[in-house]
Amino acid sequence: MLATHYAMVPISRKNKKMTLISDILAYIDAHCTEQITLESLSREFGYNKSYFSRLFNGYIGTSLSNYVNFVKLNRYEELIASNPTKKQNRAYL
Repeated sequence: MLATHYAMVPISRKNKKMTLISDILAYIDAHCTEQITLESLSREFGYNKSYFSRLFNGYIGTSLSNYVNFVKLNRYEELIASNPTKKQNRAYL
């Protein structure tokens, strides 16, 4: 449901914070098979973790860990749908 909502929300590249959020979401999507933490992501984007957490929660409406888990579960569902014989492959999560 969350992915469906954000797929319909246009992102204005004129807003620096929205550009940052867009870049963060793209990074999470591209690296969802890796361990992503608040510390690692805030360091990657050059912010302290407290500010980064408030910014992310404010724009996305959920914690970073909840969002990362959501992305990982969606990716796992896609993997299973595309290859049903790999249902036991939990290493992807």
